[in-house]
Amino acid sequence: RSSWSTPVWTLGVSGGVPGDLRNAHIFNAWLMSSAAIPAFILARRVTGRRWPAYVLAALTVCVPWIIYTTTLLTEVAGYPAFLWAFLGLQNAVAKPSRRNDALALLGLALAFFARTQLALMVLALPAALIAFELTASGSGSLPRRFGASLLRAVRVHVVLACFYAALAAYALVHGRLFALSHYGSQASINTIPPGTD
Repeated sequence: RSSWSTPVWTLGVSGGVPGDLRNAHIFNAWLMSSAAIPAFILARRVTGRRWPAYVLAALTVCVPWIIYTTTLLTEVAGYPAFLWAFLGLQNAVAKPSRRNDALALLGLALAFFARTQLALMVLALPAALIAFELTASGSGSLPRRFGASLLRAVRVHVVLACFYAALAAYALVHGRLFALSHYGSQASINTIPPGTD
């Protein structure tokens, strides 16, 4: 029987390169297409309607980048991981709770381990929380509203506040957060190699 007709959950490592590559491509197609699930859930929550959610889920799969399923690159895992992390961030902002904060952090960790550059999503969460609280705050001067929004966000999101405090402490001790990643050397501001005249 051809391995193309084999169910994805029965695909294993055969020890032969051609067979394992074929199985990896089949798995990649399933993995990257799974991005439609968090896209559907997110659109359903935001719009409150099903048809836009189905359309967005279909469009999530019908993108030029689906060609990455034919490769063995981290982009394949990074695409659905990004959407799951984004769903976790939206959930933490819309429904504040310690559980949702922890789920958002797990989503950020998933995105980071799937594709290291997605660690930049760590900056999006506090910005979204403060913007959300800022729009919900009353009238007054912008600096006063910003300070009140920041305090309210810290008070409501204790788990996230502890995480970001630990992250800031790490940055102060080690000087830079990019040391957490193998891509840290690529984050240098100096784009000209040393010794170039």
